[in-house]
Amino acid sequence: MAGVEHERASRAREVWSLGDYERVGARWAQAPRDVVASLDVAGQAVLDVGCGTGEAALAAARAGAAGVTACDPTPELLAVARDRASAGGLSVAWDEGEAQELPYPDASFDLVLSTFGVMFAPDAHAAAAELVRVCRPGGRIVTTAWTPD
Repeated sequence: MAGVEHERASRAREVWSLGDYERVGARWAQAPRDVVASLDVAGQAVLDVGCGTGEAALAAARAGAAGVTACDPTPELLAVARDRASAGGLSVAWDEGEAQELPYPDASFDLVLSTFGVMFAPDAHAAAAELVRVCRPGGRIVTTAWTPD
């Protein structure tokens, strides 16, 4: 990752690790569940990029995805996600990683999902290329973002 992008990514990790993400994120918590509910994820290999505390990944696991993998650059958020999965008896592979440098082989997932995650990537073009790279041919890439309003 280039110097400027690395600095932005470091600042973003710091910001997300400082506060009470669950309280701040409560406003948008239903959206990841709604997105997953609108998709047929049963039997699919799902990747949640920028997973935060795991809302979409956990919803995919509950909906019968064949395997759920989730990544986020912020260890503190991943710790919350792991605890939530454990409490719910759900199996999700949690990895620390950046959207613009995903740690997965090409064509690994049927569904690559990012609800309010990849929008924070320091290099949007590199992140988009990575989503495409790890998605299987014929697979789906689904993202959400909020607007300044």
